[in-house]
Amino acid sequence: MSSPAIHPRRRLSEEIARRLMADITSSGLMPNALFGREKDLMSRYQVGRGTLREAVRQVERNGAARMRRGGGGGLIVANPIRGVTAHALATYLELSDVTVAEQFDTRIVLEGLAAKLAAERADEAAINSLRACVREIERLASREDADARLFELRVAIAEASGNRALPILIGAFHRLAIDLRPMLRSGSGTEFGYIEDQFRHKRELIELIASGRASAAQEKTRAEAAYLKGRPEVAPQLNSAIGELLLQAGQSYVRKPGEREEEKLGIVIALGLRRDIAAMGWPAGRNLGSERELCVRYSVGRGVLREAVALLELHGIVSIRNGRGGGVKVGRLDASHALSTAAAHLAGAMPQDRDLWEIRQEIDAEAALTLGQRITPAGISALQAHAQIMKDPTESKLEPRLVALHREIHLQAGNRASALIADVIAAHLSLRGKSILLGRSEDDAKARHFGVVQALVAGDAPIAARRMRNIWIAH
Repeated sequence: MSSPAIHPRRRLSEEIARRLMADITSSGLMPNALFGREKDLMSRYQVGRGTLREAVRQVERNGAARMRRGGGGGLIVANPIRGVTAHALATYLELSDVTVAEQFDTRIVLEGLAAKLAAERADEAAINSLRACVREIERLASREDADARLFELRVAIAEASGNRALPILIGAFHRLAIDLRPMLRSGSGTEFGYIEDQFRHKRELIELIASGRASAAQEKTRAEAAYLKGRPEVAPQLNSAIGELLLQAGQSYVRKPGEREEEKLGIVIALGLRRDIAAMGWPAGRNLGSERELCVRYSVGRGVLREAVALLELHGIVSIRNGRGGGVKVGRLDASHALSTAAAHLAGAMPQDRDLWEIRQEIDAEAALTLGQRITPAGISALQAHAQIMKDPTESKLEPRLVALHREIHLQAGNRASALIADVIAAHLSLRGKSILLGRSEDDAKARHFGVVQALVAGDAPIAARRMRNIWIAH
């Protein structure tokens, strides 16, 4: 069955939203600066008020800007780099089946890399700033505030790493962690001890960074992760889907600064719709009902439902069809919006090629190590099929085949969150006209990837990880 047609105005509003976000990023305007008034934006983008407002709602939903009403109002820049990227990735992960463990493991790999690089590169001013941050957190009277600031400290370490992409990607997982925090807390007297343990871990980590002990700082981050995963309030939830936990939380879902109540409830309803679609077996093209019917079914007003449907539509889960036989139709989860948005806005941070290669080296090696320890006969067959395609002389483009092989390794390793990060970096490099071959010949790139496959098929996890790291060393 062919996909239901999307209303033309809806498609135009999505295009205008993409242009708005790209223009906001390239403008170089600081947060809280005026990007443009509604009338001026209508003229600039040659659209009517209704289309512009739909586009602005998408921009607001992505965290790039907000519309301020009244005199002196207009589209106000929020955080066009970190905010947009974090929102796009976090929302996609929330709407997929990605588990707490998958996002947790990916975040720890990124944070471990940040700690290692900070120990190697941070100057004394940055180290003093990190120490001051820890002291400030310890003085906070509210444990709730201290817990939140601990997440901010993780991003600060990433900033001290000198890798411009790391703070943005870690920020996306920071957002997820904030969303999940109410569901992963014991609500008991043990929480005080948990916070105190976090203080101790962070004090020790900062001192390892200060002393330049890079490997020890990375291992300290991993040790902290093992501690957190073993906590009694966390361990039972590790295999739960993030979206399902957020849906169960319902009204306790964390409302972001500046987020309207309709947006907050819309996310919860979107999660409920997505769960119900999955329970049906994802019947593409099925009509879920009219707007009025869905409002009744989910006991919400039109505004909340429209927020939910717009969010799902961005990620391909539903589409809108007007007219006779129209309504909200089931689609298929699609990562293209998250990838294109994150890849485009990552450019605003102006990462160096080295920044991206460092991240890919770390997450790809981790995926290879994990897969080498758990590969199955079916997994071996799938990898061999990818290798055979790379050998096919009728396949003219090598890079898409290499991207597909890397994605297969991440997915077989059981981590869709790290697969998403790998795809974001590949998409970003492609946007910049950069090759993932890193200056190597196609024959050399093929040989290196065949070597990884051979080690995985043999179940030699350490060698697979070693060879994967070598792929991301520039020629």
